This record gives sequence, structure tokens and C-alpha cells, in this order.
Amino acid sequence: MTARTGSARAGALALIAKLAGAGLGIVVNIVLARLMGPESFGLYALGIALGTVVAVVASGGMPFGAVRFLPDYLARGDFAALRGFLRASLVVTVLGGALCMAAMLLSASLLDQNTLMVPVLPWAALMVVPAALAQSLASLLQARSHVAGPEIVQSLVRQGATLGLIGVWIALGGVLEFRSALGLAALAVALAALALWLHLMRLGRDEPRPAAATREGLRLWMGAGAGILVILIMAALNERVDLFVLGWLATPAELGIYSASVRIASVAILALAGLGAAYTPRIAAAWARRDRREVERLCRECALAGTALTVAMTLGAYVAGGFVLSLFGPEFRAGATVLTILLAAQVAVGAMGMASGLAVISGNSHIALTGVAIGLVVNAVTGVLLVPQLGMTGAAIGVVAGFAMSQAVIGIWCSLRLGLRATLLPIGRRVSGVGVGHA
Repeated sequence: MTARTGSARAGALALIAKLAGAGLGIVVNIVLARLMGPESFGLYALGIALGTVVAVVASGGMPFGAVRFLPDYLARGDFAALRGFLRASLVVTVLGGALCMAAMLLSASLLDQNTLMVPVLPWAALMVVPAALAQSLASLLQARSHVAGPEIVQSLVRQGATLGLIGVWIALGGVLEFRSALGLAALAVALAALALWLHLMRLGRDEPRPAAATREGLRLWMGAGAGILVILIMAALNERVDLFVLGWLATPAELGIYSASVRIASVAILALAGLGAAYTPRIAAAWARRDRREVERLCRECALAGTALTVAMTLGAYVAGGFVLSLFGPEFRAGATVLTILLAAQVAVGAMGMASGLAVISGNSHIALTGVAIGLVVNAVTGVLLVPQLGMTGAAIGVVAGFAMSQAVIGIWCSLRLGLRATLLPIGRRVSGVGVGHA
């Protein structure tokens, strides 16, 4: 088996694990929703969203530094630097997680005690350190070309552990509500982080052990991932700001029903991520060859496939959304309209295809950063204005507005900047030749 074939198989296995984990995650959420009801389930979903976003901050950019530096250290056999980076990554993650936990606990004491955030914050804080460690450990493994294993642990083992812990808790006579559910979720994440740590230690057994680890370069290591970290933090906020707005302005029941719709709609996000994973290497290779015609063809082909996929899913939600949501419980059927709106937001993402990825590939990551930032502001402001009048429907409209604005900015700017049509929109001049150079 060639290295290229092995890499392709590992990538395919990782994608399968991600999709299977998403399916198992929906099962876990259905079990929790039926056992807890919409109110407690909404607070649980809010806690998961808070813990996930803060964990990205707690990592300090080290996961992205790993992707940048570890392959080089391994190629040069610089195991002192490799060992130094490993230690620095874990120390930064633990310290960052501890500081973030302290900030969350302090916020719980300073916020208005009547907001939904207050009872959730202390329990969401339990997730921060293990979730940040899991991210860092997974990146350390992926940087060593172990792609499938970390994804299996993060997607399947974590969700399976959560389901198993719920069963044990109920068998022991425990009462399942949002506090205990968040505690069990944090324990499941910790078990996943432990599995990743053991995997990493097994890889290190056969490597030379230097007398001392390199202690220099922390600023360099963290700085390398800082730019990408900012983009990912804003992207994570853009995906969850609707939950935060509802947690501030809506009732727990509305938050719970909305969260179930979000969970189902996430399938479309994963489907588009799968398309991106399939097209990104081909687009990057065509860009490296300076084959602009092929870049444009692949971008528009991906956009067409993404649009068709998301339109079909939106129509399916319009027809059968109520039935799908009823699996969470009879009260959750009220989220059918919200589910249709959330899936419609993904149509905008699909229509823009790989414009965001092309911006990064072409060295114009500021385009993606600006687009995500604008989308985040539009999403939040629209939600704040509409939720008091329309409830969870207002939050869903905010998502559509934010995603549409974000993707339009990225798609149009990227097409004009690079001088090609990277989306389904008739913007940018059509490429008429091959090998005409980079913009």
C-alpha cells in the first residue's frame, strides 16, 4: 500500500467515524431529551455549547501549532523539540483551561441570577479542561499522520461512553437532569482524552528519549496557530450564538426544542464538511499547478453538489420535520418550522461551495476571517432583535441572515479577488485559459 493510498483510506475512515459519531450523538440526545424533557434538555444543550466554545479558547492555539511544527520535527528527527512541544502543549492547555474555568465561575456570580446562563455555567465549566485536552491530544496524533484513531475516539468512543454512563447513572438510581447530564458528559470527554493520551504514549515508546526537552519556542508555537485560532473561535461562536441568545432571552422549553432542531440540522453541516474534505485536496493541487480553469470547475461543481444536497434536505425537513423531531418527545414537534429554517441556512453555505477554503489555499485567509466576523455580528444582532417577538423562530432567522451574509461576503470577495467564479453566483470573470498564474 502506498503512502497516498494509506492516507486516503485513513481520511475515508475518519469521515465515516465522524458521520457514525454524529448519528450516535443524535441517539444520545434523543435519549436525554426523552428522559429530561425540553426544559432540562435545553439547559444541557446550552452547557455543551458553552463548554465547547470555551475549550477552543483554552487550547491557546497549540493544536494548530502541532500541525505546523510536528511533521517537521519528525522529519528532522528532532525529538528534543518534539518532546518540548508535547509538554508545552499540555501545560498551556491545562493552565488555559483552569483560567477559563475560573472565569466561568466568576461570571456565574456576577451575571443576573435570573438568566438561564447562571445555573449552567458551573457545570459547563467541568467540560473545559477535558475537552481542551482532547482537542490538543487529537491534534498531536493527527500531526503524526494518525488521522482515523483520534476521530474514532472523539466521535464514537466519546458518544458511546456518554450513553453508557447515562445507563449506569440511571441503574444506580440517579436522577437525570441538566446538572447530572453535563457531569456525565464531562466524564465521557475525560475518558476520551485519556484514550487519546494512552494512544500518544504508545507511539512515543519507540522514539528516542532525549536527555532534555527543548524549552524554547513557546511564543513561536502559540503564535503559529493564533490566526487560525481566532477564525475558529469566531466560527464556533457563529454556530452557537443563537443558543446563547435564546439562553439569554427565551424560556428553557424553547431552548430545548430549538436545540433538538439544531442537532438534526447539524447533519447537513457534516454532509457539507464531507464534500469539502473530498474537494479541498483537489482544489489545492489545481491551485498549486496554476490551473485556474480546474480550480473554477471544481469550486462550482462542489457548490452545485452542496446546493442540491441542502435543498433536498430542506424539502425533506418541510415534509417530515415534525415526525423526526417527535423522536425527541411529543413537545419537540413544535420545532419543525425552526428545523426547516436552519437547513435553509445551509443552502447559502452550499451555494458558495469552497470559496472559504479557496481563500485560505490562495493565501487570502483575511477574506474568510472578515466574512465569519460579519456573519457573527449579523447573527447575534438579528437574534437579539427578533427573539423577544418571535422566540426560537427569531433565532433561526438570525442564523439564516448570518450565514447568508457571511458566505456572500466570502464568495463574492474571493471571486473578485482571484478573478474567477468560485461560487454559483455570476460574479467574477470566467477563466478562459489554463496556467494563467495566481492572483
